Amino acid sequence: MTQRPSWFNEALFPFESKFMELDDSTVHYVDVGEGPAIVMVHGNPAWSFLYRKVILGLQDRFRCIAVDNPGFGLSKASPGYGYMPHEHSAVLGKVVDQLGLDEFTVMANDWGGPIGFGMAVERPDRVRSLIVCNTWAWPVAGVKKIERFSKVMGSSAMGFAIRRFNVFINPVMKSGFKRAKPSKEEWAMYKGPFPTPDSRKPIAVLPGAILGETPWLQEISDKLASIADKPALILWPDKDLAFQTPQRKQWEALLSNHHTVIIEGAGHFVQDDAGEELVDEIRKWWPGE
Repeated sequence: MTQRPSWFNEALFPFESKFMELDDSTVHYVDVGEGPAIVMVHGNPAWSFLYRKVILGLQDRFRCIAVDNPGFGLSKASPGYGYMPHEHSAVLGKVVDQLGLDEFTVMANDWGGPIGFGMAVERPDRVRSLIVCNTWAWPVAGVKKIERFSKVMGSSAMGFAIRRFNVFINPVMKSGFKRAKPSKEEWAMYKGPFPTPDSRKPIAVLPGAILGETPWLQEISDKLASIADKPALILWPDKDLAFQTPQRKQWEALLSNHHTVIIEGAGHFVQDDAGEELVDEIRKWWPGE
């Protein structure tokens, strides 16, 4: 697929779509601006649209690259693709390699953390810095709240409800916006990639993977030391119901060269909730800005 679908709102996402064929998957991404490259990684059930405010605010100074994981946004997965985060991470790595990126920064929240930082630890010499939002990159077995979410939302019954009734978007996703509630038109863009039960399979897979991908998460955790000394900006929303103070403190203990900013009143989808504030903080933090 190399065209935008009928539900796509050009005015809300005014960036050129680019596509890359990788192992029979068609991967959609935007590559906007010039300067230091920032690879922006989304979670579940978002896509690159989540980063539109950040891209708009940084494109005059940075090269902003936002990739849709296969099955999300405008990306189409190959036959037999499992929609597992380790697969998404491998695809992201191939995009980064194909683009020839060096000295790049990874920005991520939610599942974008394991996917993006999992890609980064395989290329530590090419990583310049990290922008860490509400996310994680290690096993979470034993963290009761997150473990419970994975077991409940990853159950077969909930998987059926996600695919058949779209419950991960309505109402779960809606609860992740606190400061900037999406308009009807913006909400249509979030829902657009998932019109049918089959199209919602990628959404349904990831909750169970929080526990199911424990060995892969452990691999990432074991390799995080390779990027732990990179300059890191932690932009942490204080109204996220999923990732809270313990996860932030774990990042702060891990990253030896970090600067933390609490994004007050922002929820899970902080790039949308507080996009302009994130832009300001990135500009202030970036050397030479």
